[in-house]
Amino acid sequence: MREKDPRKDRKINTLGTVLFIAAVLFALVPAVTLAVKEWAVLRYEKAFIGEIHEKLPDREAEVLAALYKTEVTGEKVEAGEQVLEDQAYTEQGSRELEKRLRRPWEIPAAVCAGLVFSAALVFLLLRLRKSMISALQEKDRELAAGQKKLDELSALSDLNRRLREFIENITHQLKTPLSRVMTSLELLEEENGHAGERTAECITHIETTRTLVDRLLAIGRLEAGEVVFSSEPMSLRLLFEEVLQEYPEDRRAVLRTEPPDGEFISYGSPEWLREALVNLLDNAEKYGSSEKPPELTLEEFPEAYRITLRDYGPGISEEDLPYLFDRFYRTQEMKKGHVGLGLNLVKLIIEGHKGTVRAENHPEGGALFTILLPKLALMK
Repeated sequence: MREKDPRKDRKINTLGTVLFIAAVLFALVPAVTLAVKEWAVLRYEKAFIGEIHEKLPDREAEVLAALYKTEVTGEKVEAGEQVLEDQAYTEQGSRELEKRLRRPWEIPAAVCAGLVFSAALVFLLLRLRKSMISALQEKDRELAAGQKKLDELSALSDLNRRLREFIENITHQLKTPLSRVMTSLELLEEENGHAGERTAECITHIETTRTLVDRLLAIGRLEAGEVVFSSEPMSLRLLFEEVLQEYPEDRRAVLRTEPPDGEFISYGSPEWLREALVNLLDNAEKYGSSEKPPELTLEEFPEAYRITLRDYGPGISEEDLPYLFDRFYRTQEMKKGHVGLGLNLVKLIIEGHKGTVRAENHPEGGALFTILLPKLALMK
């Protein structure tokens, strides 16, 4: 979609403002004309009164009283004209008097001003119309481009939905036969001891496949929004201790807490956080050092808990770090026996709890995973 052009918007706003000012001025022309005329007449009257005061100081009050009480009638106008004739005023003098009293230029001036303002108004309207048409055409093109983008996004969303449904259906269909095969192999192992090694190997492969199916199903549910994380209080310390008990003692991660006696009460879904921790621990056990167990550290801060898991393996290459949490992404070390789902599931679970997770290399060697979980129940 095209970005808005601020210059066009400013041009339209400026033209609209000028048009408004011109319309106001045009409406004020008659009022201004009348005000100017009243001002001119008032000045003439004051000058006339000053002339009377100078010429007839003794009869000033009498003349002014008669002047302002006089009604304008035809008889009195004729009488005035007769007086002018008797006093020998010429025709030129009469025209000069009318010119000073009536100011005939005021009407043409008002008409000319009105015509000028009308022409300016028409010009501005034409310019504004042209600009508005251009702006509307631009907006139409933007809307058309936006609609095209929306249609493309809708098609992609529909395709993603159908793909997700397909994956969910496949995983559901796979779980049942896998469970039956697992049960049959376990019974076969009990009945035929000599075939136990082969049977155990098959059970291991099926267990790996079932774990993969469970992870695919969990990711599909998380991305589809079908999972609603709870906000129940729990002790992260106790949760981590329970998870670590499931690992052999010689490969069990070392848990450290700061403060040492803290309970680390958080809010969330214990079963999902357990799943995220198990995936991280499995990853550290598989790609860490066989001589030294991983280190799991739990620290308390004013607004969040920080969880770090460090292994003593070869670490992660700089090329792989930006993509480590992408689905189906595998590093060179993960090519065997790994499909790239565990860390993606970890990321979805932690972000679903309003937290963050990142991976980096420890300065002294090995991989380092860091999780920040808020202490408040943000999901309520």
